[in-house]
Amino acid sequence: MCLKIQISREVLALLLLVSCAIVTPISGSWASSDERQPKAPIQRSLAALLASPQQYDRVRVRTIGFAVLEFEHSVLYLSEHDAENLIVTNAVWLDLPPSTPGQKERNSHVYVLVEATYDALDHGHLSGYVGTLKNVTLIEQWSTKNSTKDSSEQ
Repeated sequence: MCLKIQISREVLALLLLVSCAIVTPISGSWASSDERQPKAPIQRSLAALLASPQQYDRVRVRTIGFAVLEFEHSVLYLSEHDAENLIVTNAVWLDLPPSTPGQKERNSHVYVLVEATYDALDHGHLSGYVGTLKNVTLIEQWSTKNSTKDSSEQ
């Protein structure tokens, strides 16, 4: 009976050591509450995301593209031309949170700035896109066709 207790204590000690090694980061410090917050996005062109999707998988990014926000078609295209011709190889799906009234209309069929997490393994609606931008925290109009006209008139 003493032998069983001694073996059990050794096994318990070994399990404790292994669990501590798994839980403790290599640097020896615990993650602060700041590290649990989404990291600041890195600025990348949509072309870079399309060309190297695996490199940016699960990375917070800030990118610009031509947005089309319609029923079953929330997509960020590389260009307006790509959107007009439905060139989905030059596009990523946008997994957007519920929007306020008018938000989709304001940001659809225009160039937008988007901050989100890129997911290279999720290919969007009907698996038809290069990747998906998830956890969108910012989507705002980047420019309008009339912006240069308006500024030149003033």
